[in-house]
Amino acid sequence: MRQFEMHPGTITSGITNEPVVDVAVLFLPNHDLICTSGYCPNDTMETNVFGVFAKCGCVRCDTIIIKPQAPSGSDFLNGVSTFDVVLINKHILDIEPFNSPYEIIAADANGSKSVTTFDITELRKLILGIYQELPNNNSWNFIPTTYDFPNPDNPFLPIPPDTILVTSTTNYDFYAIKIGDVNGSADSSALRYGKQGSTFIEFRTAQLKNDGFLVVPVVYTGAYEVEALQCGIRFDPDQLEFVGATMGDLEGIGDESFGLTQADQGIVKMLWYAGYTSPDPWLKPGTTMFYLTFKSTGTIKENEAYLSLDDEALENLAWAPNGKEFRVFANQNNAIDRSKVSTSPKVLSVDASPNPTYSEVSFLVQVPQQTSARIGMFSAFGQMLWMQSFNLPAGETSLETNVLANQPAGVYLWKVWTPQGAKSEGHLVKQ
Repeated sequence: MRQFEMHPGTITSGITNEPVVDVAVLFLPNHDLICTSGYCPNDTMETNVFGVFAKCGCVRCDTIIIKPQAPSGSDFLNGVSTFDVVLINKHILDIEPFNSPYEIIAADANGSKSVTTFDITELRKLILGIYQELPNNNSWNFIPTTYDFPNPDNPFLPIPPDTILVTSTTNYDFYAIKIGDVNGSADSSALRYGKQGSTFIEFRTAQLKNDGFLVVPVVYTGAYEVEALQCGIRFDPDQLEFVGATMGDLEGIGDESFGLTQADQGIVKMLWYAGYTSPDPWLKPGTTMFYLTFKSTGTIKENEAYLSLDDEALENLAWAPNGKEFRVFANQNNAIDRSKVSTSPKVLSVDASPNPTYSEVSFLVQVPQQTSARIGMFSAFGQMLWMQSFNLPAGETSLETNVLANQPAGVYLWKVWTPQGAKSEGHLVKQ
């Protein structure tokens, strides 16, 4: 029976090189032999605040295998944010490729041994609460620091080891990789990228309409352009029933941007990050990002703050194009009814009814003089369902459509515009 004096080992982040705490380190006998040391009654210990672990005394075994496991109480979402999605997207698009095999391993959210847009899809679901854990991967991976990747650009071939076989001269150090956390911001690391600033959104709450529906524009009012943003929005489910989210003026918002698994509990999660189809894709101050529609189920008071941000639902964060992180705070503005917007009310006035509707929609359009116009109906995130051109005489004109008859219940957008640039738009609820 061999006898090894255990030297201290360390577990540090493979991305930041900072100590990772509370990692459970297992000491396993090799070849199914039983350890007989009287000095150490337990075969598991956790790393301390310095990321250090050590087996006390002499371990009497034929050989010992050291195997780290995820920190106690490990959360799959720990350290994972929309900014990680931004970095993975830049790597995939070859805008800013990863320069470390540990970043590549962290980016492989779906366990496919590659980094693709499918990993982004998995992380979006995790951030938005659709997943509580990644279905095809662990929360943490551990690799001996002495392991030399044959091809750092493809660190999955061969699959790296996750254990160390103890010998009298063994180095017991490991690198830890938090899956999904490509910038090393997990809280179990001693380094947490600081929240160095603040930025703002505004809930421009419309007045409650007679039909009992409330359409809330959510506007970015911060002073800085941002590349990505995530929000956890809370409302009182005893007063409001969530009906749906619809697009605003922010490119890239879609139904996949929202997590609605807790909407019946009063929580809506959203995330957005810039695409790179244009040279200036950032979210700019004053942009109406999206709309949220609710139905009143209780007593709504005038000037009441219907919505708030909740960091427990999802950390409210934004990131500038240079990577700077901001805390996001919300303001409330109850001044105007924005459920129907007209850029030129004196030139073009439109009313859509009934709202809500079960099928047919009637548009009452009023113009001061004869003109041509187009009218369109769109899904919540901009898919065109119906478009018609027509001539408008001076005064009022009524137009009807049953385009929503075969559409599912939800919120829809309508727009009317003229060649002179006048435009009116609004929301319809299909029941």
